[in-house]
Amino acid sequence: MELNEEQSLLVEELKEILGIETISNNRKYWMVRAGVEGAFFYEFFTRKFIGINVPVGNNLELLKKSNIEDLKEIIAKESPKEIKNIGHLATKVYNFFNEIKKGDIIVMPSYRKERIAFGIVENENITLDDSLYLNESIKAAKNLTKENPIPDKRMEVKWIKLVKGSNLPGKLLLSLIAPHGLSAITDNNVIDLINTAMDTFFIKNETAYMTFDVRTESDIDLKDIANYFSTVNEVVDFTNEYFKDDERINLKINLNSPGTINFIGPAGAVLIAGVLLAVLGCDFEINVFNIIKFKAKTKGLLAYIQAFFDQHNKSEDRKLEYKKSITNLEVKEPEKLKRIIEILNSIDNPEKENRESNDPPVNS
Repeated sequence: MELNEEQSLLVEELKEILGIETISNNRKYWMVRAGVEGAFFYEFFTRKFIGINVPVGNNLELLKKSNIEDLKEIIAKESPKEIKNIGHLATKVYNFFNEIKKGDIIVMPSYRKERIAFGIVENENITLDDSLYLNESIKAAKNLTKENPIPDKRMEVKWIKLVKGSNLPGKLLLSLIAPHGLSAITDNNVIDLINTAMDTFFIKNETAYMTFDVRTESDIDLKDIANYFSTVNEVVDFTNEYFKDDERINLKINLNSPGTINFIGPAGAVLIAGVLLAVLGCDFEINVFNIIKFKAKTKGLLAYIQAFFDQHNKSEDRKLEYKKSITNLEVKEPEKLKRIIEILNSIDNPEKENRESNDPPVNS
């Protein structure tokens, strides 16, 4: 999708306003298990770390310098009995000390994958610490052996999300069945699922991924879903025509109750279509013909919104139908889109904006 200068400025401005992250292809993804059967899951989660429990001694500098063959010898020496899977354990230690980097993503399943924690490595420095704070962890530690000690080599992680396993795609859950306590995730399809689970709006390789949650637990009414997708289709068609682009936005739909609707396509088109959907679904009335007051660096967004409403003579009826369908389906837009709604709301309520800007911080 080739953008002209005005469109490029608009896309960059929206990325800044909405805080849209561009994900690096260099970022790695790791599945980490918190001990046998996830016994230390909440210890890892509440104290913001991951750890491994292979018997390799406590010389962290030596372990950092060791290759896989060296680590096999160390494990054989430290373990009181022969270990059959010594190669896997050595690889686990090597990856923990040498391959996991700051900024990498950690996916940690609990027992039976009832909960999945997603986090980002904050500090790749490894520390030695076998302390346990939670009663359930202390109880679990009583059943450990020398071959399976407390995870005492630890690394800091910032946990981003804790999600019920039942709310995640089956393909993602299946990828977490790996028998080892630490393994790299390399399947690109699974990586996309992880990124989508962690962030409802991001860009990777010039493609934007935007997720709307369908939170209703009731049966989905055909009329509601038809009205919703009719409006979405109008917005997508209009966006493609406006940008003169043949590469359409694609949808991936999981209409379980609850479920998700994923918009995937050229970054500029998805960004701006998302803004228009947010405008159509906002909970307050916007005088569309006064939107020109929006203090943007470019007029592209204003022109785009104005052009949509000019082209659709029944725009108010469409907006009412769309708002009714997202209310009944309990569709929630990505949190990042709410920034646009806040800005537009401040246009119609300037006194509110001034009042809020003069309020002291909550914790001051």
